[in-house]
Amino acid sequence: MNLFQTIDNIKKIALVQPNVRTAIEGNVYSIMNNTPDLQYGVVVITQGTHRSDEMFNYFNFNIFYIDRLVDDMESNRLQIQSIGIQILNNIINTFADEYDIDLSSDVQYNPFTQKFADETAGDYISITLEVPKDSCAESYVEKVPVKIYNTKIETTFTENGEYKINYDKDIYTGIEEVNVVVEVDTTDAYNEGKADGFQEGIEQGRADGIEEGIEQGKIIGREEGKVIGREEAIESLPSLVVNENGTYEGAYKNIEVNVPQTAKISVKESGIKFGNATFTTVPDIFDFSGVIDMSYMFADCGNLQTIPHMDTSETTNMSNMFYYSGIKTIPAIDTRNVTNMNRMFSYSNIESLPEFDCTSLTNIERIFQSAGDKLTECGGWKNLKINWTDNYGLARCQNLSYQSCINILNGLADVTELGGRTLKVHSNFLTTVGEDINKGINKGWTITA
Repeated sequence: MNLFQTIDNIKKIALVQPNVRTAIEGNVYSIMNNTPDLQYGVVVITQGTHRSDEMFNYFNFNIFYIDRLVDDMESNRLQIQSIGIQILNNIINTFADEYDIDLSSDVQYNPFTQKFADETAGDYISITLEVPKDSCAESYVEKVPVKIYNTKIETTFTENGEYKINYDKDIYTGIEEVNVVVEVDTTDAYNEGKADGFQEGIEQGRADGIEEGIEQGKIIGREEGKVIGREEAIESLPSLVVNENGTYEGAYKNIEVNVPQTAKISVKESGIKFGNATFTTVPDIFDFSGVIDMSYMFADCGNLQTIPHMDTSETTNMSNMFYYSGIKTIPAIDTRNVTNMNRMFSYSNIESLPEFDCTSLTNIERIFQSAGDKLTECGGWKNLKINWTDNYGLARCQNLSYQSCINILNGLADVTELGGRTLKVHSNFLTTVGEDINKGINKGWTITA
């Protein structure tokens, strides 16, 4: 969300509040002194100093609610200021709810009286809104060299011994041509074509061999018949067919796909991030071993559905790993050394998760920000022993299956000797598990919705 969109959204929210008839951005003194026929109450948005990082814009505003005082200056001042606090509170909380923005807990409401063109009163707040950018993360848009495996591919038979594989060069690079070498097996085809060829050969042999005798002509005819029969058999061979499972059909044997071998690319050594990549799954060409920081690794990969198994045994940071991606499910991954899962699946379409080992985990906040409502299957968070109370964690997961809820309770560490911990869940969680909630309570957990 950019600056224009943020201000526009605040103004739209302000205009549906009771008592607000004008919402405008600009210098509060200029607006209040130089706007003819100004309709009260007024919400004015003034800009402070903005900043941004890789994923977020941080927009700073002063937001005013202003209304006109009556003649004696005091009879409605407190009423205006009371209404102003409520309206400003409604505006920022509605904005936060609609766009999943975390608000600072120390928002201060400042009442005032001020002589503009009119005598006025009201309140203002100073606030910084952390809003996600429209496009995030470092882009990895280069095409990658990938070994082509036995998959459904278009083939063109050329001649005995070779045929070509056609592949999408927009996806695969580093391979100019892929040849498949085959050895033609004409045994069956020869036997089928031999009768006609042999008879033709005998007739020809008789004609050529009259001077040497009929018997000698038959011998010559047989040999010529074999040659003719083989040639006809080869010509009648069916086209080679490649099936979806990688098997081949046709009168061939010893089929070998000759594809240039490409060494796997080390993500650790290359420092690759896959932000904005368009693939639905990660090509097998990449080696993730040794990668410590996987933050934003697949951020903004809108087409990504799942990932293959990858070596994450040394990874410690998975924050924003699938931020704004299309990820739906992932296989079991090693998270025993991961300390940070902040926003790991924010703005994703996650539906199923394996068990995560949370032995080292210290930060899991906002893991399901604007996500989690599609999550139904979950293996749980093994050895979880930190408080998890933010509104963007399990509190977002309203559709978990019973078994998933039990997996979560079973995975919680026993924190009795740590003085207890608190876990916030969705109210559906409590309804789903019923008395089984004691599986967590008995280990020192306070579980609330």
